[in-house]
Amino acid sequence: MTTTCTAQTGWVAIAGQVVGTPADWKMSYSWDGELCGTRAAAIAHGMNWVGSDDFNVAHVEHGVLTWFGWMDEVHPQQDWAEPAAAFDWAVPASCALAAAQAAQAEVSQ
Repeated sequence: MTTTCTAQTGWVAIAGQVVGTPADWKMSYSWDGELCGTRAAAIAHGMNWVGSDDFNVAHVEHGVLTWFGWMDEVHPQQDWAEPAAAFDWAVPASCALAAAQAAQAEVSQ
């Protein structure tokens, strides 16, 4: 489900699935629309919704992704843009900077 959440604030469980081939793949993200008051509530909801711990947790504040990770472990900010785009959420400017720095480091190798 792709849902824009610009007026809402809360924690969500996001399921990710790899689609494509081993040589040409991308992540596809889904959210069931459940908005939780705490990260713990989003984790409990994700466990029930997905049936395992194979999901991510995110915090959205008025349409801006402010936290993205797995359980209590935050993912590097350069990894936030793709899931945010799946739901039309914005990312903080620091995420764009981190993604640009990571891309530049990859090119330099």
